[in-house]
Amino acid sequence: MNYLLISLLVFAIIVGGALAGVVVRPLLSEKHLHPDSKDVVRMATGLIGTLAALVLGLLIASAKSSFDQKTSQVKQLSATIILLLPGSLTPTISTGKRSVPVCPSIITLTGRSTSISKMRAPARARKRTGCRRRRAGSI
Repeated sequence: MNYLLISLLVFAIIVGGALAGVVVRPLLSEKHLHPDSKDVVRMATGLIGTLAALVLGLLIASAKSSFDQKTSQVKQLSATIILLLPGSLTPTISTGKRSVPVCPSIITLTGRSTSISKMRAPARARKRTGCRRRRAGSI
């Protein structure tokens, strides 16, 4: 069903209910028009409005959380792709007289700082980037 058709149907039902209330009000008995009855209706309407606002707030918070998670995944994937590219984009560690290529497979982006994890790239990626597997502690 078309969204425009659904919204027009809901609008027509609400307007029809309001017009029915205008027509039926003169027919109500005096006990239904008592101020206490009106207060109960106002309180119920306020409760429904508050619950609707709470649900919308939770919906927006959930959508933002999902968006932030997807953004983090995209950043993680793009950093991994950049690290696995051959050539000058491969990060190196300078040790005075020579530069040694770093072969991580994942970069973890936390806020504004970047830390390289201790995981190694697959052998195929190491060959492509010119990285060799080294023992822990050796540079």
